[in-house]
Amino acid sequence: MIRRLFILMLLASPVFGGVKYSFDNSKLNDEWDNNYKEHSFPNIIYGRASTMTVTQLNVSSLTVSGTLTASSGTIKSSMVTGTATNDNSPAGRIGEYVSASNTSGTSFTNNQYVDLANITLTPGDWDVSLNVFVQASGATITALEIGIGTASGNSGAGLVVADNRSNAAINVSQQSLVVPAWRASISSSTTYYAKFFATSVAGTINGFCRLSARRVR
Repeated sequence: MIRRLFILMLLASPVFGGVKYSFDNSKLNDEWDNNYKEHSFPNIIYGRASTMTVTQLNVSSLTVSGTLTASSGTIKSSMVTGTATNDNSPAGRIGEYVSASNTSGTSFTNNQYVDLANITLTPGDWDVSLNVFVQASGATITALEIGIGTASGNSGAGLVVADNRSNAAINVSQQSLVVPAWRASISSSTTYYAKFFATSVAGTINGFCRLSARRVR
């Protein structure tokens, strides 16, 4: 008698009906299915919204089509993979690369700042580098300064020696100077200029450069 009653209860339940879960409303069928999965497989996520909070996850891999955010704790560096080929990191992601080159040369007015190139960086933490080559024609360079700054035109505002500025007192017709990886941590889009300043005797001087930045986080 008890066995027969148990069989009748099973046949009457939503799971064993002719239609999946036997509910007339498709939303109820889906809800029942999701509840079943979530309670039966607690380590598997079944999303029902564009945004989800994960409190328990024990799987070997996770694919996220949108953005993965750690509201508490840390996303380990081992979870951030590089690339196995010569492609580019997407804008806004770690490893993004921005650069501008001046390979044709820019002449200058003696004892004034000039911009050789510029790049615009979006909010984030960047390492910015500058490499400058200076060539004189019929002139002798006696002083040279380069830097990475946010002031355009004839201005050296914000340039600090041994930080984002490099100087040389020389007496040659050619010279190279660099500003190695300098941190730019910004909360809004900012334009950086490759600043160039030189003092010379007669003749003309041209400056060539490569200004580049790599997003580190």
